[in-house]
Parts: sequence; C-alpha cells; structure tokens
Amino acid sequence: MSSIFVRHGERVLRLEGRGGEPVLDVLRRAGLPVQAVCGGRGTCGKCRVLLEGPAGPQEALACRLPTADGMRLALPLASNASVCCGVSSGALSPFPLSPRGGAGAAVDLGTTTVAAELFDLSTGQSLGRAGAWNAQAAFGADVLTRIAYVMEHDGGLALLQDVLRRQVLSLVEELCRRHLPPGQRAGELFLSGNTVMQHIACGLSPVSIAKAPFSPPTLFWQEAPLEWEGLAVRLSPCVAGYVGGDITAGLLSCGRLLGGRSLFVDVGTNGEMALRCGDGFLCCAVATGPAFEGGGISCGMAGLPGAVRRMSWDGAGPVLEVIGGGQPRGLCGSGLLDALALLLELGAVDQSGRLLPPDEAPRGLAPWLERDQNGNGIFFFTPDRSLFLTAGDLRALQLAKGAVAAGIEVLLRRAGLSADELDGLYLAGGLGSSLNPQSALRIGMFPPQLAGKITALGNTALAGAGEALLSERARAALFDIARRCTYVELSGDADFSRAFPEHLLFD
Repeated sequence: MSSIFVRHGERVLRLEGRGGEPVLDVLRRAGLPVQAVCGGRGTCGKCRVLLEGPAGPQEALACRLPTADGMRLALPLASNASVCCGVSSGALSPFPLSPRGGAGAAVDLGTTTVAAELFDLSTGQSLGRAGAWNAQAAFGADVLTRIAYVMEHDGGLALLQDVLRRQVLSLVEELCRRHLPPGQRAGELFLSGNTVMQHIACGLSPVSIAKAPFSPPTLFWQEAPLEWEGLAVRLSPCVAGYVGGDITAGLLSCGRLLGGRSLFVDVGTNGEMALRCGDGFLCCAVATGPAFEGGGISCGMAGLPGAVRRMSWDGAGPVLEVIGGGQPRGLCGSGLLDALALLLELGAVDQSGRLLPPDEAPRGLAPWLERDQNGNGIFFFTPDRSLFLTAGDLRALQLAKGAVAAGIEVLLRRAGLSADELDGLYLAGGLGSSLNPQSALRIGMFPPQLAGKITALGNTALAGAGEALLSERARAALFDIARRCTYVELSGDADFSRAFPEHLLFD
C-alpha cells in the first residue's frame, strides 16, 4: 500500500492506495469531488490535480497519474466550492403541515450537484440549506458513464452508493451542527433525484435503464421508508427510466403555477420535460450530455467563481460578466448559451452550425478567430486567447439544443397543440435559473412563440422534496402526480427522428 497526501480546501487528507494505480481511483474511494467528465478514460482533461514537487506544483490528470508512496497533491479550488441550492420561487406550499417532533431534511440528488435543506418538523420552518458538487462526478459527468462504471467494475455499484450516501449524510450532519442544539440530529430524509440516482442511492442496479427498453427495476412507488444509519428515508416516485423523482417533485412544487397548457422543462445532463394536458402530463426525456453544464467543452466549467455567466458585444469585442468578478477562468452553461447566441448574431456561425475561419467570417471578426487543422474556426473571447470555443464545442451545444427543441416539438404534436397555444414555459434546475431566455430563443432551443412566456423556478426538486417531507397530503399528491404522467419514449420515435436533425439548424 502507498500513502498519498491530498490538500482539499483547508484539510490535508492521508489516503491509502495501491502502488501504481491511478490517483483518480484513490480519490474516488475517498468520495472527493473530482471532475472526470469522461469517466476516467483520459479524454476530457477535466480531472486535473496539482502535483507538488521540488520545482513547484504541476498540473496532472488524476486518471493518468500513478500512485506513489509519499505523493503530495492538491485538488483545484473548483472542487472545494459550495454550490447554490436555492428553492423554487413559486408560491408557498398549499399542503397542510403534518407536525411531529424533531428535524428532517429534504435532499435533491442531482447528477451534478447534491443539495439539502433542514426543517423543523414541528413547525415546518426551514433551518438552513447546503449544497456540494456531486462526489460521483469522479466517475463521470452523466448517468450513462456512471452506469458504465457499474457494468465494468466489480463492486462498482456498492462504491457509487457508498460515495453518495456518505455525501448526503455529511451534508445533513453539517446542517444539524449549524442549526440544531448539540447532540440533536435529523430523523427523516426525503430524497428526490433522477431514476438512476435514486437506484444508486438504494443500492439497486441501474444497468437495465441503459439498455432498450430502458426499464428500471422499480419506480419507487412504495411509500415504505428505507433506513440509513437510523434515519427513515423516503424517495420520490419516478415515471420512467429517464423521467425521475426530481421531475415529479418539481411538478408538485409548482403545481399551482402549471395551469392550463404549460410546459415544465429541467435541462441538465438530461433534458426532462412535462407538458400539462388537462388533468395529466405528457413526459419525455432527451439526452443533452454535459455540455450545458460545461462538461466536454474546451473552456467549460461549472457555475463557480471565475465562470463567465453572461456575454455581450460592445462593438469592440466581447463583454464578459464573471461570477465573483476578476479574470475569467471558463464558461458555465448560461455563458455558453450567450456565447453561441452572440456568435450567431455576429455571423461567425453559419446556419449549419459551422464555426467559420477568419477568411470566411464577416469583416472585423478576424482578430478574434483562427483556423483549426480541419478548416473550421476557433473563436477567442479574451485578448490573451485563454478563453475560446472550438468547432467541436459548438457541435456539442448544437446537439444538446437540438435534442431539447425536438423533444418539445414531439410533446406538442402528441398533445395536438402548437407552441403559440402554450400559456407558459417553466424552467427548473440550475441552468434554467441562470440562462438568458433571449439566448435560448436565439439558438432555437425553445420555440420563438414562447418569447415573454418563460419563467425560471429554481430548484423545484428540492422544494418538492421539502413539501413531501413536511406533509402527508403533499406525499399523497406527489404519488398522484406520478400516476397521472404518461411517458413518451423518444428512442426510435419517428417524429423525434425527423424533428431532431431539423432542429440542429440555426435560423
């Protein structure tokens, strides 16, 4: 065995590993939140660590760095940062409180982030919230790479479950230390997440969800609680393999807003959506990949200090709004959408989605462009050329926006509606809260008829989980919502197959 020393924030951890194994594997077992978008295959370049040595710290990929006894390294600041876990901006819960003693927590098991909110169960008062980057990011940016890890590694499911459970319990315990008298702890948890995340949380194999017909072992319609170290744990019901408990909880939390003909969309590593039709919902999911969260993008990053979240053009060049101010370190999801919309407006991207090289782009853009080895452009947003988008980056964004737009078209078609008949589009999740609606409309992710009808709701999965934790009536309504959802499978669907390539084009 070899000992390595890892600086994580203000702590220095001593971790044990097998000599020669990738450092990433050691960090994974410790539950440290290392970004490994590609699942550790060495292709994304995101699992960088700082290796300390006589010549000073040097960057290295954790998936390609062999463990050596006495090695000292530091994790990047991004892995130490807290995350926003704000709840829905909707109205107060209409459900009556089911008072009992003690405290409980609602938890949103996001693919990218995990968020928790602590409540006084006797009054329903929120005591505090906390969030962190999902420690499973070390196993891949999306649920498919994590399922692949389960399939390819003996004990992979148990490791993923252990990492997730430890992280959830750690968040809840930290909230209890901050907000409860010494020695008191939460007695109940209510979890909401996508179907894969909820399976992993329960130690159930999600492998069947990755294979046609994409049937999960369970949809969590059993209300009997599990037990985690003395805590009663309940989970939100799911609709299908790719429409999970985060969506049903979200629909619960904003139920009074979704009147008439409304569309609810949660865009993350998956694009899940529900169209209100009478008393029920038509639901579907599209594969967007991690691009909207900065994954797989050359200069992509999460919405942390240093990320560009807004972008415009003042005639002389790009104007960047950076989270926390200072120098830009990368582009988060909302910044990427703004960047794509801007490049379309400038004429640097043509209708097909090609990023033009300097000699083909409009006059005046040449200083911001260079030609790559394939004859496409690379667009730079800073004079030092440290922040840029490539043709490959644009393609990833194009595929993601096309999938969302095609999914919306299919749901409308199934419901016999046109986009201008919708009363509103309600956006959930981190990207939904931060994106510029005009940029999303400009790139064609949403129908143009919805201009002026788009509302951001925030973390509806956490808000719905909180309502279900506090009220038996809310839990009953949550399960009723799940039963009133009709799932539309888009894999092999003729309408989706036709609509998807059409929505790859830009107007």
